[in-house]
Amino acid sequence: MTEAVPSSALSEVSLRLLCHDDIDTVKHLCGDWFPIEYPDSWYRDITSNKKFFSLAATYRGDIVGMIVAEIKNRTKIHKEDGDILASSFSVDTQVAYILSLGVVKEFRKHGIGSLLLESLKDHISTTAQDHCKAIYLHVLTTNNTAISFYENRDFKQHHYLPYYYSIRGVLKDGFTYVLYINGGHPPWTILYPFSLRDFTEMMRALGYPRHISMENFRTPNFGLVSEVLLWLVKRYEPQNDIPSDVETEQDRVFFIKAIAQFMATKAHIKLNTKKLYQADGYAVKELLKITSVLYNAMKTKGMEGSKRAEEDVSKFKFDLGSKIADLKAARQLASEITSKGASLYDLLGKEVELRELRTEAVARPLEINETEKVMRIAIKDILAQVQKTKDLLNNVASDEANLEAKIEKRKLELERNRKRLQTLQSVRPAFMDEYEKIEEELQKQYEIYLEKFRNLAYLEQQLEDHHRMEQERFEETENTLRLMQNKLKEEGKRLLKSGSNGDSDVDIQEDDESDSELEERRLSQLRTAMEVLTQGQPSKHVVGTMQGGDTDDDEDLEDSEMDMEDDEDDDDLEDESVALSVAKPSRRGRKPEPLEESDSDF
Repeated sequence: MTEAVPSSALSEVSLRLLCHDDIDTVKHLCGDWFPIEYPDSWYRDITSNKKFFSLAATYRGDIVGMIVAEIKNRTKIHKEDGDILASSFSVDTQVAYILSLGVVKEFRKHGIGSLLLESLKDHISTTAQDHCKAIYLHVLTTNNTAISFYENRDFKQHHYLPYYYSIRGVLKDGFTYVLYINGGHPPWTILYPFSLRDFTEMMRALGYPRHISMENFRTPNFGLVSEVLLWLVKRYEPQNDIPSDVETEQDRVFFIKAIAQFMATKAHIKLNTKKLYQADGYAVKELLKITSVLYNAMKTKGMEGSKRAEEDVSKFKFDLGSKIADLKAARQLASEITSKGASLYDLLGKEVELRELRTEAVARPLEINETEKVMRIAIKDILAQVQKTKDLLNNVASDEANLEAKIEKRKLELERNRKRLQTLQSVRPAFMDEYEKIEEELQKQYEIYLEKFRNLAYLEQQLEDHHRMEQERFEETENTLRLMQNKLKEEGKRLLKSGSNGDSDVDIQEDDESDSELEERRLSQLRTAMEVLTQGQPSKHVVGTMQGGDTDDDEDLEDSEMDMEDDEDDDDLEDESVALSVAKPSRRGRKPEPLEESDSDF
């Protein structure tokens, strides 16, 4: 717009909500007003999503200003703004966040921005009522026009946000401004003056030349913080070379880093550089770390002199216990005086601008036509809101009827399913009789199975014991036969030696009778051994099976006994049969060792 804007342009400005057809115009306006490029989805949301309050100010059909805000729960506030409200407020407390507020350059200073802001407050009071406790926004630190606009409308600077904005790849600082409504207030940790009072008292005791008020740190005050830091560092070490230039952003960052490094290396005090850079109530806690060290050192140094002074003036001491209550009341009054003085100062600062506005409003003649036009616009807006509310109520009624119909349908389905379940539970299945019969038979079969299993286990144990006993008896008999065989061998050797000592054939003839007796005695001993062998062996030896039958060893044993009966007169065959009868019963198939000498030597 290039034409001149009349001073009465505000009377021709009308307000309406943004719609989808305004996206192109809003994009163009935001590109002129703000250095930040918003995505296309943002423009679609603010013109179609109901969670955003998007209001446009139009002049003769053209958009000349707009405000976009979002009323949300305090739990959805971003982390950097999480301490806007005190923690004493409930979780369902709401806040309003102004995303965008702008006016065309030609229409500025005509009250359009104030009109949009007041419309937002009216919307909050209508929708959120008393649940919304604060309105906050973010602004560039270099946008002095916007900062002046918000400060003149009771917005307070709450936070300093370093590197908050990214504009064409360059990081820029920002401020958080807050307007508290409906009794809202920030956390007491920032405004409550305990730590600040200690800090001011310590600085006064250390001899700081400037008076520090409790109101100095309610808003970020980097100039005062830098001055106090320089004074404390010089008080700690006068010969320091920390630069005092804090004009630009880079200089402030370098200054804070130099102070933190100096205190960490010289005094072993760790400072939070981020809180110092904020230069608000949080910075006071960091400054207290340095002032407390200097204050304690000064207090320790003066203890000896104070002790001597106490001895001198002890008779002039008086009790201050009765004045404690008055002291607390005086501190409270001092805090109230300070806060009211600050608010009075802010109000007096606005008087110049308010005086001009007041004079202009009083001097402006009241035109009936313009008044009627404004009233008609207001009535039209109210009628539109009433119609919108009626439509919403009608929709609610129809939705309620649909939901009741669905609920009734679900109840009927539930009742049918419940009846069907009861019917199924009351009917006995046809296969249950057969199932119970088979179950009883299975129980009987299981008992029979258990009995047979126990019997089988018992019989297997008995069979194992029987085999072990048979093996022990067999081994015992085998050892006995081996001993007898050895004894017979020794006796044969002894007889051979006695036979070789004879001198003549006559002696041999004389000894024939004795040799025959000896041979008969040997035969009788062999028969006795065979009888013992046959008595010691079992009649039937079962190995690995429960079926009867003679084994090969038993057959061999019977054959050897028959050979021995047939060859009783032959000494050589008799010895061989004895050896065979001894070796055959062995399970390992061992053969007895042959005699070294036979009976043919006699």
